[in-house]
Amino acid sequence: MNIANKRKQQLGMPFGTACGRLRKTLLFRLVQQANRDICFVCDKKITKASDLTIEHKIPWLDNDTHLFWDLDNIAFSHKQCNKPDIARRNRKIGPKGTSWCYICEQFLPNKLFGSRPGRWNGLDWECKHCKTKRVRQSEWYIKRHPH
Repeated sequence: MNIANKRKQQLGMPFGTACGRLRKTLLFRLVQQANRDICFVCDKKITKASDLTIEHKIPWLDNDTHLFWDLDNIAFSHKQCNKPDIARRNRKIGPKGTSWCYICEQFLPNKLFGSRPGRWNGLDWECKHCKTKRVRQSEWYIKRHPH
């Protein structure tokens, strides 16, 4: 019997599947120990490893690819909450002429946001101040702009 078949027989599943489950279980344990097991979308506790997903606070797709790798842009959510249609239901709509900044978590005047044509309100996810701060603290910016 070769090693792949032996692993599959003993684990009851392919080795790659078992490794994936182990990684997810380990990640969930670390998320719990760090007290970061509250869903970014619904604010409820994530109680099972199988429900845990990695959530980008500010979507990176059609936005800024650096957001994909930005660890400060990572949160955790339930599998059911981490869906594009959930984002539509959870839009933050404030007083007229304002938009929600997902970084400083407040409604600010629209003039403080850059444009984002693909977004429902045409404005960026974060205010210009937060975006500048985030970009200047990012690893890729620091590498390109040494002091």
